[in-house]
Amino acid sequence: MKYTLSIIACLCLASVTSACSGSSRPSALPPVAQGNGSTATSAPSVTFAKHDTNDTLTGGLTIGDDGSLYATTPDGIDIFSPYTPFQSAIRHLLTWPVVPGLKPLGHTQRGTGDTVWTLATQGGSTSSPSTLGLTTATPVLVVYEIKNASFTVVPGTAGDTYAGLTAGADHPTFVSANTPASNGAKGYVFGVSCLQTKVFFNPPLGPIAFHHADSRLYVATDPTLGPNTPSEILSLDSNTGQKFAPIVLPAGSRVTDITEGSDGNIWFTDAGLNEIGMLQNGVVSYFTIPTPNALPERITGENAGALWFTENAANAIGRIRLDGSIIEYPVPQPSANVIGIAACGQCQNKVYFTETHAIGRVTF
Repeated sequence: MKYTLSIIACLCLASVTSACSGSSRPSALPPVAQGNGSTATSAPSVTFAKHDTNDTLTGGLTIGDDGSLYATTPDGIDIFSPYTPFQSAIRHLLTWPVVPGLKPLGHTQRGTGDTVWTLATQGGSTSSPSTLGLTTATPVLVVYEIKNASFTVVPGTAGDTYAGLTAGADHPTFVSANTPASNGAKGYVFGVSCLQTKVFFNPPLGPIAFHHADSRLYVATDPTLGPNTPSEILSLDSNTGQKFAPIVLPAGSRVTDITEGSDGNIWFTDAGLNEIGMLQNGVVSYFTIPTPNALPERITGENAGALWFTENAANAIGRIRLDGSIIEYPVPQPSANVIGIAACGQCQNKVYFTETHAIGRVTF
């Protein structure tokens, strides 16, 4: 495998093949609850299946343009095939280049030129809310080019941390990040092939999403990184960096993920309020998750008509229709530690998610 250290704009992709044994455990389950007291006229039953792995999955999950699933581990990234039969799921097990201290952060995204991008750190110690500004680690973007099974590592500024990444039109990659400041941290956003100049914000930042209709980036603040950090959704032009008025969220809000839905609106998981939020024309609507303290983690909007999200504490997969009605499906594996979730327009009514030691699949 090739290891490169450079700043890049785009790479290329093809497929690689290998094999590993696994297991599939299908289980049909009915929905257990709906949000907001609404009655869904066609609540779909679902079938669960999973592929076990000896590796520990850390929540980063995306579907590449080759149709494979890319999942982060503490030391690398695993590639799974979503094709049937599901018990033959792993096509290729991948390890990071032999670089001391290179650790994925649990965020991965398909990117420009049929590549897969992953946030990681290299060297030193990883930042946390209590140590931001004391870390010696360097944040890096790791870009995997499938055609050549090769890596490009794009280093950032030592001591900073990367918080989220998103793919824009034709998959250019944008990153939200934080740098040490007197009040704990302040955030910035930058792009790889455009918006290469950092756009700074006073509050520290969390997850980020691209909005195709107006090419804006929407990024949530991270209240855990500063005692006076407001809970807001900030936005900026992905081409010029122009900032727009912040959207203020209720007290106690903590956005854990944000994405664009098939309706063109911005949707997000709010673990602090146990809600799913929807941003439309500058106005936020909230939809209550039926299970209290469910700890919603990640959300995907790739399926038409609904979004799917993980509930880490409730050990469930949630589905929210565009009208706001929520259905929860318990995961068969107890204490599965569900975090990452991914879908695609060509997935034929399937959604994939991460457990600690498995890739799960929901067929609906």
